[in-house]
Amino acid sequence: MCRKVEILKHSRITNVGPGMDHLKLRCEKFDGHMSTTQDYFVVGVGKRAVGVLAYDPISDCVVLVEQFRVGAYVSRASVEGLGWTTEIVMGTLTDGEKPEALARLELNEEIGCEPEDIIEIFQYLPDPASNAALVQLFCARVKAPKTLVERGNAYEQENVRPCIVSCEKIPNLLTEASCANASTLLALQWFLLNRTKVRHQWLLN
Repeated sequence: MCRKVEILKHSRITNVGPGMDHLKLRCEKFDGHMSTTQDYFVVGVGKRAVGVLAYDPISDCVVLVEQFRVGAYVSRASVEGLGWTTEIVMGTLTDGEKPEALARLELNEEIGCEPEDIIEIFQYLPDPASNAALVQLFCARVKAPKTLVERGNAYEQENVRPCIVSCEKIPNLLTEASCANASTLLALQWFLLNRTKVRHQWLLN
C-alpha cells in the first residue's frame, strides 16, 4: 500500500563524503491522518554500492578481505580497540556504472580474481532511518588465489589483504567482532542458506 508523503523542502547541505541532505516533510500515518512537519537529515542520497561474496566451489571456501575502517575504530576504540574488519569485497558506483561491472572490477582489484560466474543476491538499505544509500549484493564463482598479497586501489590509498575462509568456519566467523558489518553478515547468512544449491549448480557448469 502506498501512503502519501508531502515534501515541503529538500536541500543539499554538503557534498563531502556521502553527502547530507535536509528534508522537511509530512507523511501519512497508519490511521490515515498526516503527521506534523518533521526535519530529516539524510546521508547518501543517490549513492549506490555493491558487495560481492567470492566463492570457490571446488575448494569450498570464500575469499574475504581485511582492512582498516574508521567507523569500526571509532565505535569500538573505547572498548576493544578494533578498527580492522573482515568483509566481502565492496565498491561504490559512479554515475552510469553498472553494478555487475563494478562487482567484477572490485573482485580483480581487491582479491586478484576474475569471476567465472556471478549471481545477484538482493538489495538492502544499510540504515533506512538516516541513510538513503542502496547496496546490491552478489555472489561470484572464483578460483581462490594461491598467494595472498596486500592489494587495493593506490589512488584511494586502499590497503586490503585477502583471506580465505573454509565454509565450515563461516558460522564461527559470524560471531566475531571483526565481521560485524551488515554487508558481510547478510551475504554470509544468505550463503549458508543457499550453499548446497549454489555449489551444486556451479560444479555442474
